[in-house]
Amino acid sequence: MMDEGGDSFAAGVADDDDGTRLFTDEQIEQCPSVAISNLTIKETKKRRLIGAGHIVELGTACKVSIFATARACLLYHLFYQHQCLDHFDEQVTAMACLFIACKAESRQLNLDRASYLHISKVISRSYQLVQRERITTDSVLFKEYVDRILFTERVLLASLGFRLDMPTMHDYVKAFSEAAYFPNLVACINTLLPSTLCLTHHPLVIIASIVHSFEKNAKMLPEAWWTKLPPVSGKALTEEDMMSVSGRIEKHLTAERELQREVGADAVFERRDSMLRRPVPRKPPPHKPRSANP
Repeated sequence: MMDEGGDSFAAGVADDDDGTRLFTDEQIEQCPSVAISNLTIKETKKRRLIGAGHIVELGTACKVSIFATARACLLYHLFYQHQCLDHFDEQVTAMACLFIACKAESRQLNLDRASYLHISKVISRSYQLVQRERITTDSVLFKEYVDRILFTERVLLASLGFRLDMPTMHDYVKAFSEAAYFPNLVACINTLLPSTLCLTHHPLVIIASIVHSFEKNAKMLPEAWWTKLPPVSGKALTEEDMMSVSGRIEKHLTAERELQREVGADAVFERRDSMLRRPVPRKPPPHKPRSANP
């Protein structure tokens, strides 16, 4: 899934759009890993991206929503802006970030108890992915692993000033869906959002880019709503930024389609393309008359 060199994560990312990135070279140069531990900027980027890649791998294995996964990647990069990579295990930090993101999403969506994440199963899966061995929830190793995650969670919250009310993708997806712009927006994002984008781009930029693509392809002339969004990495979001990210999504789909065509799964990606290019309203299921009992 991941290239250990980290270069595959930034493939196709231009150097002149750092304002839409989760982190810039200048920010990395000031983080403790470079300033204190004397790691190079390249090595710091590599280790950050590998850790964020683990979040995506773990989130996929545990069937965590893409919103929680993107939020966790954002928390992960923010954490290492305040803490040194050599002082905190990247894999445990990744699990702590995903843990917090899932809890934040549960509160945000007002889910009932039956819908909450099964924390023990997710932690067991995390340990299995990292250590390559199974673990039972009643073992000493499991309890020690949970303690490490909870400790890292407390440090993470303290590092961020206990503020988790950052703009997330879900906020804007919900807003645009309720405005009845595009009924299938949520389904489209869940299907289309390339996991590699949330490793290097702010979730707000990704969701805004997909919404902008919908509006552009529907030939709508909306107000410049993106100017009201909070700055990302100190830079206001522009239409050029969104078009740049939208172009990467199209390239991602094209590359996937070419790859899957070889194994005969082309129909899946034709459906994805149609979802992006042509908003389709929801249709009620066809009515089937009930047959009379004999």
